[in-house]
Amino acid sequence: MSSWEAIVCGKEENQRKCRTFKTGGKTYKSVPKGKTRIAETAWQSALEILRDALKKKDRVLMETPQDLISCDSEQPSFWMERYAVVTEKRVRDLISVLEEVKFMEDLSKKNAYAYVYPKSRDKTIYLCPLFWAAPRHLDKDSQPGTLIHEASHFLGTRDITYEPFSFYVTCRGVMVKNNSTDPDSPKFLPLVTAVLNANNIAFEFELTLRHRGDYKEGRYSCCGETARNSVCESAVPDKFFASPSNQR
Repeated sequence: MSSWEAIVCGKEENQRKCRTFKTGGKTYKSVPKGKTRIAETAWQSALEILRDALKKKDRVLMETPQDLISCDSEQPSFWMERYAVVTEKRVRDLISVLEEVKFMEDLSKKNAYAYVYPKSRDKTIYLCPLFWAAPRHLDKDSQPGTLIHEASHFLGTRDITYEPFSFYVTCRGVMVKNNSTDPDSPKFLPLVTAVLNANNIAFEFELTLRHRGDYKEGRYSCCGETARNSVCESAVPDKFFASPSNQR
């Protein structure tokens, strides 16, 4: 991919999908004053969510997988469905990228949320029409989730698939179960997407770690968290942290 090729995140068939294209002329401009506050609020929300994940790293983040277990294994007894290998290092890297980004607006791409030039020197996220209408708090296809998605492209993630491929992990993420241990098998894909697919990074926050309860009277009903832009400690069961010998 050249420095003039962009990854555009848009919406097709009611799903967030991305495409790579070569630029054919300047279609972007500075974010207008009326939208600057929205962009800055989404940026701050994404940073607060990532920093909260760091604060709760022992409850919500994973360790680097070390053991690949075949699907017919009976042990351990508990497995959790997740979408991405989000480690402490990955979150710190995402924060570092987001702290440097700046925003431009491009209204020419009607069915897009945002796009980036991942190999450009400046870390600019170009915001498109769907971004402004997206949910402002962490949820599927939300503004903070979109910014996390776009930031991950600067760390080398690609758009391998647009399906929400998941995989199963346990023991803090050290053990991974997959339908195949052969990297050449199509069934191995969830493990590839868990590391390299930008959508999976966003899905991990938007689908796995988001709060399920309502935010009322200054706190979430699911876990009691008071910070509006945060991840949910209750999203990860206690059994996820148990060693195989302690799982029944």
